[in-house]
Parts: sequence; structure tokens; C-alpha cells
Amino acid sequence: MQDAWVRVIRSARHFAFRSSVKTWLYRIVINRCHDLRASGRLGTSRDGRAPEPAAPAIGAGPIEDAVLRRAVDGLPGDRRLIVVLCYHRGLSHAQAADVLGIPAGTLKSRLSAALAELRAALASEVRS
Repeated sequence: MQDAWVRVIRSARHFAFRSSVKTWLYRIVINRCHDLRASGRLGTSRDGRAPEPAAPAIGAGPIEDAVLRRAVDGLPGDRRLIVVLCYHRGLSHAQAADVLGIPAGTLKSRLSAALAELRAALASEVRS
């Protein structure tokens, strides 16, 4: 976070107000995470993936929250990030697309695919 904050301070004069400050800040933090991951300095989880923000705690209790977290953690990185930005961080589709530097239509189709994967994962959890 400190590295990202330093980048914010250094690049503030270049902010062109083409997006909201919130999405600009998210983009800086995400870029810094990508830089750290590429350099091998970002910690990884037991399965070798870099840690992502926690999934939203929207279940009816701790067991449901744990199931949801596992399901979100099982998504591919790009889809996991979209779910976290839209549902955990509360960004609109347009804001999340701006943060990720992709068209809103692309974000919506990736989000739809991620939600379908989550439904399937959660359905198999409920059955077992």
C-alpha cells in the first residue's frame, strides 16, 4: 500500500479527470500488485496464486460465508477481481471497467461468466 500511495502522490499532477478519482486509485493499486507479482515480491497462497481481496461476507452465517469465499477464490484471477470490484467494493460496472481498462460490455460478459461459475460451484456445495 505504501508503494501505491507513493505512486499516487507522484502522479497526482498527471491525473486528467477522465475518470473518477476512485477508479484512478484502484487502477494504481492494481497495477502495483501486477508489478509486484511479476517481480516475485508479492506473497502467494498455498496454491501459488497471489492473494486477492476477500470475498464479500453476504451469507447467513459463518459457514455460508466460508463456502462463498471458497467459491470466489476458485474463480480465475480476472473473473475473481471483477466479482470483488463489483460486489465487495461496490463499484458500478462502468467504474469497474474503467479500473480494469476494459470496455463495459467485456466486463459484463466476464461478470456473467463468473456468476455462472459461482452458481455451479455453490450448487455443488449445497448438494454435498
